[in-house]
Amino acid sequence: MAITIGVLSGVVGTGELRAEVTPWGAIERAGHATLDWFVAADDRWHVPARETAVRQ
Repeated sequence: MAITIGVLSGVVGTGELRAEVTPWGAIERAGHATLDWFVAADDRWHVPARETAVRQ
């Protein structure tokens, strides 16, 4: 079983502007709302956080 972790992103020189990008593409910042995304298809809304297969 593979372990996936998010990627830490931020702005150099500012400790406050740090966020984590999850493996499915959501942006999470400690103490703030999460920015997530969805894909509208003909049959349904695809939620990357809940999909079994993720392709790029």
